[in-house]
Amino acid sequence: MGFTFLHPDFYFESGKKQLDLGVGRAGSSCPTVALEVGNSKSLAQLKIDAKFWLEGPPQVCQLLPSFCRHHLTRTHFQVRLFIIVLIEAPTPPLDQNIAKIIIQLWRAAGVDGQRHSASMVWEDDWSHAASPLYILLSDIFGDLVPKEYGENDRVSVNTQGWRLGILQGFE
Repeated sequence: MGFTFLHPDFYFESGKKQLDLGVGRAGSSCPTVALEVGNSKSLAQLKIDAKFWLEGPPQVCQLLPSFCRHHLTRTHFQVRLFIIVLIEAPTPPLDQNIAKIIIQLWRAAGVDGQRHSASMVWEDDWSHAASPLYILLSDIFGDLVPKEYGENDRVSVNTQGWRLGILQGFE
């Protein structure tokens, strides 16, 4: 039992929200790790999004029928890790043609047994070089990490590939 990549749409009373990318258990339609890329959103807006997804929506939400049709409440909302990728286009002078790339990891922490509070747990500037990044298997699977992962507790992310892909978008 591995994990899968998701692009789910969620409908709330206040409107639709979509993740740029979600990761969850294979067979699940609910992401446990979420990613938002901001090249048109401010860092402040991305932080609001992180808190929304980690702390849980204020109302009951419904998943699009393409995945399944059921209701999720705060206690069932699964996002444990939220990754923010903030990209700011290069600014003049163009001889310093470097996009600003900021990566932040936000994590949900339990409060009062049910509710969650979100806080940033890691940040790095990838404008000049990408640093190693990994996702804990417990963020994807919770306490039920499949035995096939053995003693491994994390999945490494190809950060050099991410950074190169971002920079190529500005060429």
